[in-house]
Parts: sequence; structure tokens; C-alpha cells
Amino acid sequence: MSPLKNKEFLEGFVDLADEVAIEPRMDWNSPEGANLAGVSRDELLSSAYHSNKKSACPFPFYTLVIHADLQVSVCCVDWSKSLVIGSLKDSSLAEIWRGEKLREIQLAHLNGLRNSIPACKNCLYLYTVSDNLDGLGGKEFEARSAKARFNSSNK
Repeated sequence: MSPLKNKEFLEGFVDLADEVAIEPRMDWNSPEGANLAGVSRDELLSSAYHSNKKSACPFPFYTLVIHADLQVSVCCVDWSKSLVIGSLKDSSLAEIWRGEKLREIQLAHLNGLRNSIPACKNCLYLYTVSDNLDGLGGKEFEARSAKARFNSSNK
């Protein structure tokens, strides 16, 4: 689309949404899969859209995905459901959010072990957001989490 058509399209949502954007090409598959974006991995990574290089993905710290079958995944890119951490058939969303499975994934990211998670290993999506948790270590995160749980239980 031309920049003018993009602008017209976006203006149609001004009164309907808090945020709207047209994102550049994204290869949602792993590099071993089909090249949906039609450009090389190096070209994608060199674009401004993927300029926020980081080790830890911020998404497991503030998003969950509820699939149509009520399974809950950590990431919106997890179409294959390889990072399912619970089901709303068995647990509440709060229980899943506070659960050990999510905590293990969060700590893996903070401790530089993202590559040990097959679904996260080759993901490029984490580079598309400005949030960066690379300075937060697993021990500090655990301490902050314990403090937050203590404070919320004493209200």
C-alpha cells in the first residue's frame, strides 16, 4: 500500500481503538520453515523494525494467549501450541499466570537460556518491541516477585 492509503486506513480506527499500526513484513516461521516474508533472515534482522536486539523476550512477562480450545500459551507466535502452560478447563487464568510453568519460562529468558526453549530459540518477534529486560537477572526478578506477592497478601 502507498503511504497515503496506509494513512487513510489507520485514520479509520482513530475513534475505535487505543492503538493501531501497520507492521512491516514478519517471518512468523522459524528460519528452518518456509520463508513467509520473502526476504532473508539477515535482511529482516537489519530492518529498523527488528532493531531492538535483546536476549530476554518481554512477552512472557505481560501476555498470555488463550486458544479456542482454552489452552493457554505464553506467546502469540506459538501457533503450534508448543509453549502451552495450562488450560482454562483445569485452572483459572490467575492460577496459570502465577504458575510454575510460566515462571520457568520467564527465568530461562532472564538467565540467558532463551535458546534452550525450542519455540523461542529462533524467534525474531522479541526484537519488534522496545521493552528490554536484559538488565534484570533471575534472582532479582524472584526477589521482586516475592515482595509483590507479600505486599498483595497484606492488603
